[in-house]
Amino acid sequence: MTYLLASAATRILVLGAIACGVAGGVVIARALPRRSKPMKEESEPEIADRSSAARSLGLEGEGWILFTSSTCTPCKRVREDLIASASNWIEVDVDREPEMFKLWNVYRVPTLVWMSDSGKTQERHGPASARQAIAAR
Repeated sequence: MTYLLASAATRILVLGAIACGVAGGVVIARALPRRSKPMKEESEPEIADRSSAARSLGLEGEGWILFTSSTCTPCKRVREDLIASASNWIEVDVDREPEMFKLWNVYRVPTLVWMSDSGKTQERHGPASARQAIAAR
């Protein structure tokens, strides 16, 4: 009989410890910043830096910026679409221009960005939507 009571008491203690651990994890998770942050409003210095960087690479006025890498197969398809349909675009390779990737907050390739005359980023597209975006402009 004592064994059964000890066993039940042990179970209650273990379940209580698990509940405390889960509750503590929830509290900690809510206190930590979320990984996916909503897109923040671009500041004037960011816009000026990006705009001048794009101009230094040869983009005049509004146009597309294609962020690529030499080993990216989908990048080649997006590049072909730009060659066929868009008149004003530049290509930025991560191996040659890594600082541009940091400046534009690009973390994967291909990324296609539309930059307006004012230097603001209007659109961002991955490979799936790039063809439609190019055709719409």
